[in-house]
Amino acid sequence: MLTAASLLSFFFNDVFAKILRRKYSLSEILVFSGRIFRLLTSRRKLINLLLVKVSSLLRLERNLGMPVHLFIEPTGNCNYLCVKCGRFRKDYMDDGAVNDNKSLPLDHFRKIIDEIGDKLVSVRLWHYGEPLFNDEIFEMVEYAGRKKIITALSSNLSLLTREKAEKMVRSGLDYLIVSFDGASERSYRRHHGVDGYRRVVEAIKTLVEAKRKMKSRLPFIEMQFIVMKGNEEELRKFSDLAGDIGADKRTYLKLDTNDVNLERFGLNAYDDILPSKEAYRHNMERLTRIGFCRLPWEESVIRYSGLALPCVSDLGQTHSFGYIFRDGIYTGFKRIWNNERYRAFRRSISKNLNSVDICQNCAQRDNNVGDQIEEIFPD
Repeated sequence: MLTAASLLSFFFNDVFAKILRRKYSLSEILVFSGRIFRLLTSRRKLINLLLVKVSSLLRLERNLGMPVHLFIEPTGNCNYLCVKCGRFRKDYMDDGAVNDNKSLPLDHFRKIIDEIGDKLVSVRLWHYGEPLFNDEIFEMVEYAGRKKIITALSSNLSLLTREKAEKMVRSGLDYLIVSFDGASERSYRRHHGVDGYRRVVEAIKTLVEAKRKMKSRLPFIEMQFIVMKGNEEELRKFSDLAGDIGADKRTYLKLDTNDVNLERFGLNAYDDILPSKEAYRHNMERLTRIGFCRLPWEESVIRYSGLALPCVSDLGQTHSFGYIFRDGIYTGFKRIWNNERYRAFRRSISKNLNSVDICQNCAQRDNNVGDQIEEIFPD
């Protein structure tokens, strides 16, 4: 018999926790209980979720439902030079604006939400740009929230001001990931390419204070630390820092070397950047044994240019499915979701996941949680 507790557990562990590839404690889950119960009151979202689950289970090329989750890229602009960023790979593609005006217009975002928002469980507002470069980012968050959509943002937070911190809290943002790959000024500069350590520490404190002032538990603040050779000795220091400045969660992740351009950053081999401890590295042999991936059934990526992609691993845009808007004209997501190219991609995934180029070395197969390092400070 279904109970409120079992429904909450299903939504969090299979629907929410899975999309962020995280594991959560009971106390962390309780922070989101109100948001998840709000989703449970939406019959359209529940029916759509069931249709999508059936479609992926049966591996149907034509999806019976609409995506449960969307990545929507607010901007292609970024002020950081992170060593692990796929933007610096030679095969990275960006066919949008060639100048600094690489932001998704609020009007286009609203059209996406108006079209399929009643089916969506979550919207993740990031991809390869820094979301806070888009001046309308918090209006986007607020608009998605009206449709009972869980909103998540990943940011380096270097552009956050006190005014923006209060706007973020008022917008109703549910989840914030702060990329923070160094627990000292030297290490931070080495991995992010800029001197932003002190500025970002103060930005997090400012946001925590805004939450306290406005009596809000959200956004839930996660500080994310990707473990590399140059920072693996700082794990304890990072943990203490995150606790001291008021982060809600600390997450330690394994580096995905697929996104690292060795030549650009003066590295001779992956061993020059991978941590020395084997437990902090991906086990690619184990990952390649995951023989199926539900992502092409459950979610999609929309770049700021309007291009629809199967997942974030397609940094070369080799499996694009078409544009949902072009030259300011919105043509819609539904016409793309089950077009011939999308169906052919699902067919390839179903036949042999390891035969698909972007899947062969993917560390995010089936939204697995294998990149999260657990018990980093064992007793």
